Amino acid sequence: MRQVGFTNGVQFFGGMGFVTFDKEELSAIIPDYDYGHAFAYLWRRFGPPIDGCDPYKDLTCYCLTTAMDGVYLMCRCYLSAHIAFGIGLSDEIITRMNTPVDGRAHCTREKKDWPQYMQEIWAALLDAVRELKRPINVRDWYINIEGRVKTDDIVNPVEYSPKAGK
Repeated sequence: MRQVGFTNGVQFFGGMGFVTFDKEELSAIIPDYDYGHAFAYLWRRFGPPIDGCDPYKDLTCYCLTTAMDGVYLMCRCYLSAHIAFGIGLSDEIITRMNTPVDGRAHCTREKKDWPQYMQEIWAALLDAVRELKRPINVRDWYINIEGRVKTDDIVNPVEYSPKAGK
């Protein structure tokens, strides 16, 4: 997983009307998160956001790769004290989906009834969210997107960004 800039040929959705992570599914992966811990973790792991944020509500917005080419996880930390996860899809992925990019049609259906390709996209996004639980060190502490990680829970830590200090 790495941070990439917002590029041409990628459309972003989430928190703005498209398929977003439902709270139950997200809570099963990350039961307790807030924008402060998320901001600290994302900054430490990926460095400053490449494309910044919007001038109104966002503190940061990160576009992160997933295991599926053309599918991106967007993490926005808002000043209203929450974090939103969104979805980025390349034009190629949208074409392969062979469906209008008005994802609201998919929101009204059970995920188990989605076409196989949509289920694969969803699985890649959920795996990317799970990846944010991998700890990273801040001097002699470890954190993940939920906050401080207990010493016994430090498994498979990741390197921090050289742009995020030492």
